[in-house]
Amino acid sequence: MVPNLYVKIGNYIAQRLDKYEVILAAIFLLAIISKIAFKFNVSVIITLDLSALSTAYFFSAFAVIDETRAGALESFVVKLAFWSCSVVLMGILFTLNRWTGSAEAIRLGGFSLFVSLVFMQFSNYKKPDLKFFSFRWLLRVTVILVLGLLLHYASPDALAKVGLIKKVEITTME
Repeated sequence: MVPNLYVKIGNYIAQRLDKYEVILAAIFLLAIISKIAFKFNVSVIITLDLSALSTAYFFSAFAVIDETRAGALESFVVKLAFWSCSVVLMGILFTLNRWTGSAEAIRLGGFSLFVSLVFMQFSNYKKPDLKFFSFRWLLRVTVILVLGLLLHYASPDALAKVGLIKKVEITTME
């Protein structure tokens, strides 16, 4: 059984997610543009932004789904997609900061997001009037999945050349 506090936090965040998600995404986009174009050090802003967005997705998975026509599988896919978005965003954060564990987070979260995206498309085909598999949902999942995969499969040299990450110099002791 999920603790009641998680459900309360999830319901609170889920009601406000649409508004704050756009704001946090815009801050992330502006920070990335500032980092690439103007070489500003915005690592703290990116870290806080992606952490806040990831936490919001994580707790939104605990929100109560009040759609009466949604079955157990649809409810599970909603929770899986929220948690997968959270994991992929942490993988993106780890990639941008060159921390270990980024590849595993993006692979695991990306695979789960892909599975949930396929199921969402199938569910939309079978039940087109479900509210939580709207265009916005599909766009959210697709953008996070594509961004995570692009950062995962891009070479570190290419990311360093653009300015997204710092180039790591390997020195040997002589």
